[in-house]
Amino acid sequence: MTDNIYLPAMARIADITLETGGPRPIRTFRIEFINGGGFDHQPGQCALLSVFGKGESVASISSAPHFTDYKQ
Repeated sequence: MTDNIYLPAMARIADITLETGGPRPIRTFRIEFINGGGFDHQPGQCALLSVFGKGESVASISSAPHFTDYKQ
């Protein structure tokens, strides 16, 4: 990854988990960066996510920065 935090990084959605249904569902998205790596973060920070041709959304980061073991 680049040292410039303002440049976008390509990623793919690896998994989507429905946490709560209803009229305002809550989903957990797990993403993987295309070129590997990641970025430094703290729980509670947010990220702007864009999907080409669909739009943008702000997401809250809930994982700890040292947590990398994702079990399915």
